[in-house]
Amino acid sequence: PTASFAQDAIKLHSDKRSVSIDLPRTTNDEYINNQSSSHSWSFDQVLHNASQDDVYATAAAPIVTDALKGINGTVLMYGQTGSG
Repeated sequence: PTASFAQDAIKLHSDKRSVSIDLPRTTNDEYINNQSSSHSWSFDQVLHNASQDDVYATAAAPIVTDALKGINGTVLMYGQTGSG
């Protein structure tokens, strides 16, 4: 996404661990909209606009370090094909 992607709806909290999405309710006289308009999620960490080095240092380096000490570990990454 671009820097302005859904910037009015998505809020990254200052704790860098939670994200909220606020969707405006549509008003239509034909039906009642009882859908939830606010959603929140909490994570271990939110890496917004992070470099690959930052992602590695945060997510993989501790697991790789432990693996070199003989402790089992798995790093599973998912991303868009060709995204780096």
